[in-house]
Amino acid sequence: MKHLFDDHTHKFDAISLQDLNLQAALLDRQESKYVLTPERFFEIVPDLTRSFRILEIGELRIFNYKSFYFDSDNLIGYTYHNQERIKRRFKIRSRHYVDSDLCFFEIKLKSKRGGTIKRRIDCPLNDYGIITDRARHFIETTYQQVYGLRFEHELKPKLEVNYDRITLVAKDSSERMTIDFNLHFSRQGKTSSIKFFVIVETKSARLGGIADSIFKQQSIRSGNFSKYCLGVNLFFNKVKYNRFKPLLKMYENLPVYQAVNEVEISITNASDPIKVRITRKQNEGVNKRPRREVDKTNRTLGLQLESEKLRAHRMRRRVALL
Repeated sequence: MKHLFDDHTHKFDAISLQDLNLQAALLDRQESKYVLTPERFFEIVPDLTRSFRILEIGELRIFNYKSFYFDSDNLIGYTYHNQERIKRRFKIRSRHYVDSDLCFFEIKLKSKRGGTIKRRIDCPLNDYGIITDRARHFIETTYQQVYGLRFEHELKPKLEVNYDRITLVAKDSSERMTIDFNLHFSRQGKTSSIKFFVIVETKSARLGGIADSIFKQQSIRSGNFSKYCLGVNLFFNKVKYNRFKPLLKMYENLPVYQAVNEVEISITNASDPIKVRITRKQNEGVNKRPRREVDKTNRTLGLQLESEKLRAHRMRRRVALL
């Protein structure tokens, strides 16, 4: 799906990683999440280019992320999230920035007002996907500082999440937003399919920033979305999921994105050679989650799906002239 975004990323002015970290780190922040189709996102790109710059490292503007999430055997981290417990909630992960070969160990907690508190430490790439003694000490210290409680849970790697990300930064440095796509999950050798959708997350000191205002003007509603909690529901069948019924219903209705093989063929006629790109469907590994009797209403976090299956079908079969 990355090729769909390439042309749009070059419409933005660039910002370096160093300037981003200096101007808009926003480790303590308010977050809003939006789920929409790539086409719907592309429609609002002109509005975003006026107020945001795009992270560029080298010549790259789209970056691959891998994250290993840790939880207890009884999935207490997922359970706290499902119960909306603010004073105990946590997400703990090891993150690999694939394109730069950097690795961090991260913990996300909640403030008293429901904001996100993110803390992280760097770690060797060899430590990706494991909890070292240093990482364990970091978890316990951070949890105690924020919640005033001891962290007593034994954690194990439960799920790996993989996706591509675009990062935008407001020109006034007041906020950031991330655009994630090609999301898929892996556990014990099984990998989920890639669905045809985009997750946009706005991050600012206060809600109602520039990006949130643009989405509101476009009648795009924010909603509850958690990559980790979605992945848990795809791979673990005996978990409670009441809070995530709209999310699961939306995800089940999304079309599966079919990756393509691109083959360039030169066709020579009497005048000039013509290059043609032919796209073919390529099978993806799919871990099908048993269908559940989830919420039968049509609340899908503002996602407009009526014509997306047809659009995806057309996309997979197109023959584009270069």
